Amino acid sequence: MPLAPTLPYQLRTDDDGRLMVLRPNPIDGTYDVLGPACYDTIVRDATNGNTAGVGADGRLDVAQRKETLTARATGNAALVGFVVTLGVRWELICVKLHLSAAGGAVEDFTATLNAAGGAVYDSVLIAEDTNALTDLVWMPDGEPVPFNATDELVFAYANSNTRTYGLEVFYRAEV
Repeated sequence: MPLAPTLPYQLRTDDDGRLMVLRPNPIDGTYDVLGPACYDTIVRDATNGNTAGVGADGRLDVAQRKETLTARATGNAALVGFVVTLGVRWELICVKLHLSAAGGAVEDFTATLNAAGGAVYDSVLIAEDTNALTDLVWMPDGEPVPFNATDELVFAYANSNTRTYGLEVFYRAEV
């Protein structure tokens, strides 16, 4: 018996409205249900982070639209209490720090993920000595860092030499 041509995997919603992954059966050309799917893992546009899935009618539906946004802080005193928290899931793309002159003191600039799940899940993402630093551009390796809706990104810098700083935080958030 000849094999049917190779068919692509398909996405369909079941009777409960859940998105399911269907695997092609090359013998008879039908599809077997593999199991539930998550929009976040189905189709992701690498240029803008949007995700999509196939609706019950077979059309491609945008599930989430993400926009790149920026949070900024500036000053010449200690950087304490600058927190990014959005109330929606988001992804950290890049952190930029500029100092008007090298820090001149052994002090760390830090960015910490304060996880909503508790301190056991907190993670220090950046810990950079500013003694000889004037510019820092930090980007995560590979993929952006995911944050849950109630996670916080907390920045700290003692800035004992009162350098003027400019801090920019670039992130993508669901809109």
